[in-house]
Amino acid sequence: MKSNITYSVVMPILKRRKMVTEAINSIFEQNGINNDSCEIILVDDETNKTRIENNKGYYENMGKNIRYFLNKNEEGPGGGRQTGMDLAKGKYLLFLDSDDRLTSNYLEKMNNVISDSNSVAVLCLSKSIFENNFDFALKIKIGVLRFVRDLFLLISYILNDKKLYLGAFYLPQFSHMLFNYKFIKDIKFNYDYRRGGEDWDFFAKSLLRGNVSILPERLLLFRYSTGSSTSNRLNLHKKWESYRLLAKRLPKKFKSSFFYKLFKMYINSFSHL
Repeated sequence: MKSNITYSVVMPILKRRKMVTEAINSIFEQNGINNDSCEIILVDDETNKTRIENNKGYYENMGKNIRYFLNKNEEGPGGGRQTGMDLAKGKYLLFLDSDDRLTSNYLEKMNNVISDSNSVAVLCLSKSIFENNFDFALKIKIGVLRFVRDLFLLISYILNDKKLYLGAFYLPQFSHMLFNYKFIKDIKFNYDYRRGGEDWDFFAKSLLRGNVSILPERLLLFRYSTGSSTSNRLNLHKKWESYRLLAKRLPKKFKSSFFYKLFKMYINSFSHL
């Protein structure tokens, strides 16, 4: 039976119910989108049976197309994304982080680009939201890195026919992207990069399937939370080792790129901090 679902939103979750609720509501509030055409797949890493039953009832009561599952793969966002991706029914796929929110015209504008271009994915920009008491020095560092990221995306947009350069696989982030599911449905998350680069490996594989279009508009509210994986300083050594492994394993066509050289420079410059 043919599905009426156009958009599948996959969201790995673990606790933080208030943020998850805000993220879900941002999907319901999309302009020009019929909620019946959008499914929300929540994949929980919770292990407590009582909280699981409570979460299932709470979230599924928020809307008829909300589907609640437990993560069946490796613990963490990559495992949750893989579980949700395998269950998705939509033509287009969005991996939304549970602490992010869509602006009201995210899906409409992203859909317009991806349907016209027949790209593997479309990539937008975002606005940073920092929680109170977020470390000021880290906020400055993140601000600089995001400025550089946006600058390189705009360079790609202007000089590469509105497309992401092949070697710039490390510039996207999942919540900033809407994927054409038919191009990426057999791509698997590689847990060798669980500590860092799992998403970049996925983006590199996606770029081998076709173009990623760039939409230079801030359509996502990207939150930085105290204690999140973005600000957590634990396991930094493993993270940088994972980045080095990814850089080593990339196909030759990536390694000839100017952006690959920038990637190696980034690893060498920041891995000791």
